[in-house]
Amino acid sequence: MSDSIPSFSSIKLDLCHMITALSGSRAIVRLLSESDDESVANIAGTALIFVEALHDRLQQLYLDVEACEQRQTSVPHGLG
Repeated sequence: MSDSIPSFSSIKLDLCHMITALSGSRAIVRLLSESDDESVANIAGTALIFVEALHDRLQQLYLDVEACEQRQTSVPHGLG
C-alpha cells in the first residue's frame, strides 16, 4: 500500500472496477437463485440480497466521491 493520498479519479476508477465485477457476480447469483435445486436457490437467494446491497452501497460511494470532487474543485484554494 502506498503512503500517497489517492486522487478522486483513482478512487472512482477503483469503485467502477469493483461495481463492474460485482455486477457480473450479481448476474450469476441471480441465475443460481432461480435454480430448480431448492437448496441452491435458497442459498443463492440469500447471497443475492447481500450482493445487491453491496452493489448499491458501492454505487452510492461512487456518487459521494464524485460530489466531494465537485465540491473541492468549486471551492477556491485556501477557503475550503
